[in-house]
Amino acid sequence: MNNFITTASGRIDKILATELDVSRNQVEKLIKDGLVLCQY
Repeated sequence: MNNFITTASGRIDKILATELDVSRNQVEKLIKDGLVLCQY
């Protein structure tokens, strides 16, 4: 599990793709699979 805090703003898929060094398609799958939690 990866946990991180960021002050970046914008689309969550773009932010996660950059932070995790994966493609936006991979991030989309993580989100669809319920593996992404966003708290603010």
